[in-house]
Amino acid sequence: MSGRIGVLFKEQFFTEILERYPGIPLELLESSIKIFATHVDLPYGYMFVENRSKSYLRTDLETVLSRIGALEFDELYLALVRYFRYRTPGTVFPPAIVIQELLVADAKFKFDGKFVSVLDPVNRHLGDSYEWMWETISNSPGLVIHRTELLEKCREHGLNSSTMQVYFAYSLCFKQVRNNCVTLTGHQPSNADIEYARVRASLVTIPTKILNWNTSGNYVDITMRVGNSLLDTGLLSLPVVIRKILGGTIFDIYWGDEKFGTARWSKVVNIGWSTVLRKGSVSVGDQVLISFDLVGKTAQVAMAEDLDDGVLEDVADVEF
Repeated sequence: MSGRIGVLFKEQFFTEILERYPGIPLELLESSIKIFATHVDLPYGYMFVENRSKSYLRTDLETVLSRIGALEFDELYLALVRYFRYRTPGTVFPPAIVIQELLVADAKFKFDGKFVSVLDPVNRHLGDSYEWMWETISNSPGLVIHRTELLEKCREHGLNSSTMQVYFAYSLCFKQVRNNCVTLTGHQPSNADIEYARVRASLVTIPTKILNWNTSGNYVDITMRVGNSLLDTGLLSLPVVIRKILGGTIFDIYWGDEKFGTARWSKVVNIGWSTVLRKGSVSVGDQVLISFDLVGKTAQVAMAEDLDDGVLEDVADVEF
C-alpha cells in the first residue's frame, strides 16, 4: 500500500483492507493497527509500517547516513525524494515533516532539528558499480566530476554506463550539481571545482554510436551514445536501413512537450539535433533515445534511463 516506502495514511489502510475484506469489523482493525505499524501518530494521519524484512526507508536511511555521516535534514530529504522517485514510480513521497517526526520517534537515529545521524552505523557493501562510482568521485578534485568524464572512466573499466546514468540522477549518495556534474550527497563543491571538472570533460573525445534500434507500428526507436561531433554540430549519420525507413521525412523535434526545431536531411546526413541536446543538458557519452513517429512526423528525444519503467534494483547492482 505504501509503495514499499513504509509510510502510508491510516485512512488508506482502513479503506483498502475493508474493500478487500468487507466482513472485518472496523473496531478490530482500529484495535489491531499497532500490530501492523511501529509508529501510528505521524503528522497528517500517516503511520509507519515495517515488515520482518525491514522497510526500504529505514534501510536506506541507515545506508546513506552510515556512508556519508551526519547530514542536514534538507539535504537528506532531497536525496530520499530523488531516489524514491525512481525506485517507486507513481508513489507520492511523504512530506518533510512526516519524515522528521519519524526520525525523532525512531531510536536508531538522532535528529537535533537540523542534522540527522545514525547511532549505530552499518558497514554495507553497495555493489561493485556503486562502490566504484563512490571511489571515483571521492578521488576527483573537489569531490566533483562531469558526467562525460565519469562515463568515459566507466567504459574504460568495463562497467555498465546505463547503471551509472541512473546513479547520476536518482542516487541517495550522489547528487547533480551545475554543468552536468555530480558530487557526493552533503558536499557543496566550489564554483572553481565545478569549472575544473567541466574543463577536464571537454578533453574527452567520444564517437557517436548507434547502440540499438527497432520498429514498432509507426515508430522507429533509436538508442545511441552521444559523441562530440553530434553534440557540437547536430549532424547525425544513420545506417542505410534506417534512412530507408525514415524515407527522407522532415521531423519536428521534441523534448517532452517543447519543440526544438526540425530534423532535416542534407544528402545522407540528418541535421538539426544540437539545440535539443543542449536544452536537454545532454553531455558527451550520454545515452539518448530518439523515437521517430512516421505518421505524426515528430522525433521525441529523451535520456534513455528516464524511459525505464523498472525500479532501481532492476537496473543496478545496489544491494540496499
